[in-house]
Amino acid sequence: YGCRLRPCCLLLLPLLLLPFLLNYFLNNSTAPTPMPTPPAPPPMRIPVPIPAPPPPPAPLPPAPPVPVPVPAAAPVPAPPSFGAFGTCIGWGDPHLRTFDGTRADYYSSGEYYLVKSGPISIQARYLPTKFTNGL
Repeated sequence: YGCRLRPCCLLLLPLLLLPFLLNYFLNNSTAPTPMPTPPAPPPMRIPVPIPAPPPPPAPLPPAPPVPVPVPAAAPVPAPPSFGAFGTCIGWGDPHLRTFDGTRADYYSSGEYYLVKSGPISIQARYLPTKFTNGL
């Protein structure tokens, strides 16, 4: 029926040829001879005139002295014309600690004065939230 090649035969064929191929490539590998490179041409020299350096600039005349102004004495600010100092703290939604230390909580909607003094007036508008509505 002729010669049938099976997959196992196809794998064995390169293995049988491997020693012959290695022997051929290892014994016949010679480095190619390099080609001689032509010599480089000599550099071209082109005469170029070099301009003379410019003359140095003339020195500037000395500047006249500038008078330094003497600063005037700074005005001393007048002490404030209102009463003693204090601290007011606000936190959360409607919580305040007033200047005299009492606590104020504003749960109802409306406009309130947080500070109402001669030179200063601070006003706040409070609206209920879904958590504080009806308190």
